[in-house]
Amino acid sequence: MKIYFLLFSFITSTVLFAQEKPIATDSIIVSGNLKSPTIIQLNQLLGMPMESLPDLTITNHLGEVKGVAKNMKGILLKSILENLSYDVQGPKQLSEFYFILIATDGYKVVYSWNELFNNDAGNKVYLITEKDGKSIRASNERILIAHFSDLKTGRRYIKGLQQILVKRS
Repeated sequence: MKIYFLLFSFITSTVLFAQEKPIATDSIIVSGNLKSPTIIQLNQLLGMPMESLPDLTITNHLGEVKGVAKNMKGILLKSILENLSYDVQGPKQLSEFYFILIATDGYKVVYSWNELFNNDAGNKVYLITEKDGKSIRASNERILIAHFSDLKTGRRYIKGLQQILVKRS
């Protein structure tokens, strides 16, 4: 009986830790194949021009509705990434680049340079600065990324973004 109790306790604690919420962040470390790494502070982001965004239904990998994000404002992710100094000899090499967005809970999402800068999808990926009519500064989800053209929106809905790795294949 003790063995079953210990096994149940272990499984329960493992599940609880696996579902831990990401820690809210106040900066993004951007590093990798750049001439120099940079840190983008939340205050810098909140000082940038923002766009009003439509409501976004958040769905899981099965397409089940998990919630709706409303009254949002944001900044295009590519408008932040275009100001970086990439370590390249010429623009043709940018097609070899990709970005790994990493949350505080270890969740990762990957975008290619062409997906963000050479495709309409790049016009739909936002860093959210306001949600539910409140500054993201007051949210436990900060820093938040949302992709507005995904069919299953929760797959690339990143809470607690802490790092962007710039890689070259």
